Amino acid sequence: MLVDLGAAGRLTGSGSVQRQPGDAGFGTAAFTVQTGGINLKEIYSSLHTTKIAGTVSATGTAKGQQLKADLRDAKMRLTADASLAAGVLRIASANLSAGPGSIALTGEADLAGDKDFQLTAQATHFTPSAFGDFPAADLNAVVNARGAIAPTFRTTADFTIRPSRLFGQSLSGRGKLAADTRHVSGVDASLALGQNTAQINGAFGLPGEKLAWRLDARQLTALRADLYGALVASGTATGTFAAPRTTVTADASGLGWVPSARKNNDAVIHASGEAWLQGETTKVAAIKANGTVQRLNPASFGSPLAGRINGSFDATARAGADWQANANVALQDSQLSGSPMWGHAKFAANRTHVSNADVDLHVGPNVIAAQGSFGGAGDRLNWKLDLTQLAALGPDFAGALRANGTLSGSVQAPSLTAAADGANIRIYTQQLKSLHGTASLGSGHGAADPLVSDIQLAGYTSGATTIDSARLQTSGTRGSHTLRLAARGSDFDALAEVAGGWSSNAWAGNITALQNRGRYAFTVQTPVPLRIGVAEGAGVLGLAKPQQLALTNAVVRLPTGTINIRSVEKNGPRWRSAGGATGVPINYLAQFSDAVRENLSGDLTLGAEWSLDLQTAAATGGAPVLAGTAHVYREKGDLVAGQDVPVQLGLGTLDLRADVANGALRTQARIEGTRAGITHLDATAQLLNGRLANDSPLRMTASADMASIAWLAPLAGQPGLDLDGALKLALTGSGTIGAPTLNGSVTGDALAVRWAEQGVKLSGGVLRANLTGDQLVLQRLTFNGPQGNAQADGNIRFSGGEATMQLKLTANKLELMSRPDRTVVVTGESTLVRDAKHFQLNGKFRADRAVIEFAPQGRPTLSDDIIVLGKAGVGKPAKQATSMPLNMDIEADLGDDFRLRAMGLDANLAGSAHIRIVDRRPPRVNGSIRVVNGTYDAYGQHLTIERGIINFTGAYDNPSLNILAVRKRPEGEQLSETNVEAGVEVRGTALAPAAKLVSTPNVSDSDKLAWLVLGHGMDTMAGQEAGVLSAAAGALFGGTGGGIKSRLANSLGVDELGLSQAKGLESTVVTVGKRISQRAYLSFEQGAGTATSLVKLRYKLNPRITLQFQTGANTALDVLYSWAFD
Repeated sequence: MLVDLGAAGRLTGSGSVQRQPGDAGFGTAAFTVQTGGINLKEIYSSLHTTKIAGTVSATGTAKGQQLKADLRDAKMRLTADASLAAGVLRIASANLSAGPGSIALTGEADLAGDKDFQLTAQATHFTPSAFGDFPAADLNAVVNARGAIAPTFRTTADFTIRPSRLFGQSLSGRGKLAADTRHVSGVDASLALGQNTAQINGAFGLPGEKLAWRLDARQLTALRADLYGALVASGTATGTFAAPRTTVTADASGLGWVPSARKNNDAVIHASGEAWLQGETTKVAAIKANGTVQRLNPASFGSPLAGRINGSFDATARAGADWQANANVALQDSQLSGSPMWGHAKFAANRTHVSNADVDLHVGPNVIAAQGSFGGAGDRLNWKLDLTQLAALGPDFAGALRANGTLSGSVQAPSLTAAADGANIRIYTQQLKSLHGTASLGSGHGAADPLVSDIQLAGYTSGATTIDSARLQTSGTRGSHTLRLAARGSDFDALAEVAGGWSSNAWAGNITALQNRGRYAFTVQTPVPLRIGVAEGAGVLGLAKPQQLALTNAVVRLPTGTINIRSVEKNGPRWRSAGGATGVPINYLAQFSDAVRENLSGDLTLGAEWSLDLQTAAATGGAPVLAGTAHVYREKGDLVAGQDVPVQLGLGTLDLRADVANGALRTQARIEGTRAGITHLDATAQLLNGRLANDSPLRMTASADMASIAWLAPLAGQPGLDLDGALKLALTGSGTIGAPTLNGSVTGDALAVRWAEQGVKLSGGVLRANLTGDQLVLQRLTFNGPQGNAQADGNIRFSGGEATMQLKLTANKLELMSRPDRTVVVTGESTLVRDAKHFQLNGKFRADRAVIEFAPQGRPTLSDDIIVLGKAGVGKPAKQATSMPLNMDIEADLGDDFRLRAMGLDANLAGSAHIRIVDRRPPRVNGSIRVVNGTYDAYGQHLTIERGIINFTGAYDNPSLNILAVRKRPEGEQLSETNVEAGVEVRGTALAPAAKLVSTPNVSDSDKLAWLVLGHGMDTMAGQEAGVLSAAAGALFGGTGGGIKSRLANSLGVDELGLSQAKGLESTVVTVGKRISQRAYLSFEQGAGTATSLVKLRYKLNPRITLQFQTGANTALDVLYSWAFD
């Protein structure tokens, strides 16, 4: 015996029947069924992947039969032992175990005598999640049942749920009942899940019996983590098994599932009514309810609009194919997005008819209204949208939209008249400058119904999508019409036109125009026959879900090349398509992909063929089934990889092919070129439930022999990066897509990495690596720099979709960076470890030699709003890729030859720092950096750094400072009060530095600044030196309090000293001011670059009015006044 379950596995079996003389019946029979690895996931996708093996055996004699089973997987097991003898069926044991739990079943039934039975089931630490994508739990329960199978079924049963857990909450309960084929009685059961309880008591099934139930859900988070609020519901069930019904009374408070709207949620909902099943043969649910709503916030349930809704409702409804509903909703004294809201909505509806509709809803000045009926002869539904202030709905809305019209006819043949106008509409990210449209569609005359419309819009934007203008026009009748759509944007100008008509639940016609000019340019060679069939009675609305579709012989002309769509067919749940392409240039395809456009170019032209057949799940009754072929190949031309360092691949062959047959996808790739080398790939993956999944079995072989890897540099995404060297690869693979098992080797010789922008010049690289199972062993990776070398080894393991790694890097006097302004030579070693949670980088490095020079401040740079055309990635925000945290523990020693030139600093540095980063927290740094010797240029002066120490004791951005820089006097000159050596001392921290002037010998602060900036004391200042000194004081020591600038002014005997732009003096001026009295202030302004000056006298008459006299470059008398208002 062989039972083939497809991808789920196979069952094999054998057996025998032996009959000896005198044996009754068939004698002795024995059968055995074996499983060789059944995968339950292939039978039910929510189950775990399994490989169940074992046996099921059955034996029988004249005295009885026996069944035994033992089926097991690595994580679950099923055993059973049952027998039938003397008319008694005994289940000695049946046990299902998985993970930490199990379910055990025992019992017996008298099949020959009085037909009594008894059964006991017990769950111990049972968790459904051990079997698949089901809730985690810890269930402990016992169920007992006893009764009779015949002549009529009857039973009594009880259950006890011992302390258990479900959905992370405690679970307990107990209950009992008696039942037969007519009713249940003596029901008394209760359950508790967390703080939620449920009770049921009474009897049900016979006239006069009542079953009372109550649900008290005060902890809804026990059912769903984001659900909050409380619900109490109760009712009484009556009726029969065939026609049950129940009353319902429910009260809810604070309901919702959006966390941000939970605060101050005081909504209250009350509802009462009843529900029942009705129908003679097909039972459908029916409901009748009424109630009230108070302070309901739509935002609590995911609506983007917040509010407080108060109202009442009354509704009846019946489900099923012949559904119907009646509703009456009234809103009073409500708010939506801060605007008042009120109104009502009444209607009665079924599958074909809407009657007595009366809708009148107001949100601020905006109105939505509808009145009338639709679906029957003579029915007419008038509707109106008068949204004059969309801004009333909140800050994400703006503009105005007005529309009105009528709806008549039937569902199968609706008739619509409409007119709409809108201006400056904004709804979230959607914006529309103007909208105007009219339509007259259908009038109840069948094929002769008019189909006339004209809809125009302008200035539509949504994110990166922009449509400058669009127009939709239809003309003709339902039986024969033309539809024309034109749209224009900054990079497209599209036109589509179809002509045809409706007949017998189908639209048939031709695509008479389809083209686009600009980007993505194409033109369809017309006419193209098109037929769309819909379900019986679906009418125009059936176009949204067509039953049949047929398009044939569509030839798409590209600027260069052709795509021939031979057929696109849909017949029910089955789709087919076939076609081909010739002469399609890679530059045309690059328009659809940023990655291709930024990294690939050339004169390569491609051809293609496809033939696909898809049967959806509805067609197969299970998983979708795809079959067919897709083939893309090089016709002529070559590819150029990269823009900054372009590399021509010298392609001779580029062939990509995918075949799907018998539930397997086979992918083949072949690339051959003088620079690209030779690369082959052949991989087959089994489809699971019609799709590729992590558990899809995989088989593959791959090989590559590349004389140069230069063409791979653009794939790194780093402009200016240049790679070279030879690379060989040979791999075989098995396992699954999510957990492949790979075996093979990767070798590289004469590898080189050059990155001029960063000064990286590595050459002579050697790579030796092996793939074994789920592990890449890096045996050797070495590179030489302009001097020194680096070596790496370690392993990377791929298991369960996660990668772990342990790599070691050693550098020996490696010239890591080598360019005129940046040279770094390092020695040291580091390790990089990755686990399921983070990366860990540990290391210790010493700089053997370093010269780092930064560009001077103030050099010309491009503004941020300038876009360089053709530069890859310019103007596009970088995507923030989620990444694992990098923990770091690095010791860095600057060594004895570390020189830094930056922002006026030219110094030799020494010292060390210990850098730590943990779990994305800011770096912590401990250590000290000191200036061995150096200078600092400021204000045209050459300052010598006599002391420069930066100590790190934790925060990386706030080290302590101890810096002294002085302006040296000429060698051999004796320091004195007429030959002062002045400087600046900075202490404190980087975030709170404290600077002061120092000098030898010690002089006043004003003189210190003069000696530092001017090279002489204040007693010999002349010309514009006072302004220069004031500017230097403001720049060096600006801040709050009495700084050096104030002390400089005081030393000159004035109240004000500074630089400013003075109107009329045409230049920067030096201002000197002195307060003469409480009301009078005298100032003198002297042009720094011209011989112009002003003398001003201000006199305050009162707190509001001041007189100002000035003479010099401009002579004037001004009256100044000021008023302040609260």
